[in-house]
Amino acid sequence: MFGVSFADSTGVDISEKGKGNNSNNTIKIVSKGLLEFYQKYITDLDAHRCPMEPSCSEFSKLAFKKTGPLRALLLTSDRLMRDNSLSQKEYKKNEEGKKIDPIERYIECVSSRQSP
Repeated sequence: MFGVSFADSTGVDISEKGKGNNSNNTIKIVSKGLLEFYQKYITDLDAHRCPMEPSCSEFSKLAFKKTGPLRALLLTSDRLMRDNSLSQKEYKKNEEGKKIDPIERYIECVSSRQSP
């Protein structure tokens, strides 16, 4: 629609789903812009303090790569709400002490519920 390749600057292709659907394209464009802004201007300020692996911005990139835009936004929002010291969820930790929370856990969980 816009002749923009989403894989050029980040290496992540979030354009594979929803072609021809204006609302999906709008969500993708806005979300990609916000994610790139966050990674460029905010992540550098607090990336070393991130308690999660992968980081929230990397988790979001993977969500957009592996799911549609609406589901990716919901997964990202859920992740941001869990990324704090008040979260009651228990996580395994890596050797650096970061909580391991892969995107695959949530994609597999939803996919297995949808299968008969």
